[in-house]
Amino acid sequence: MSVTCSCKSSQNVSKEIQEAQNAELQAQKEAEAEYSLAVKHHQDIQSKQTKESAKLLKKQQRKNNKSRKKSWWDRLFNNKCDTTPLAGDS
Repeated sequence: MSVTCSCKSSQNVSKEIQEAQNAELQAQKEAEAEYSLAVKHHQDIQSKQTKESAKLLKKQQRKNNKSRKKSWWDRLFNNKCDTTPLAGDS
């Protein structure tokens, strides 16, 4: 015995699923907009000295991360784990 669904009932289900996805997407967009407003407000109330120090720290982070990053050649071909023994290990 086989059970089949009519085409109209599957269309209704897909419409309901699509509406739920649209509602979830809309809620996500609203949350992102609210978060960006909160971040902007937080940045606006910071003092000038705090803004300058944050800018300086961000610049230093970029510099440190850039020097720490391996070259693309090493990342491509030398991606072995570092298995060198430590000084105390024998």
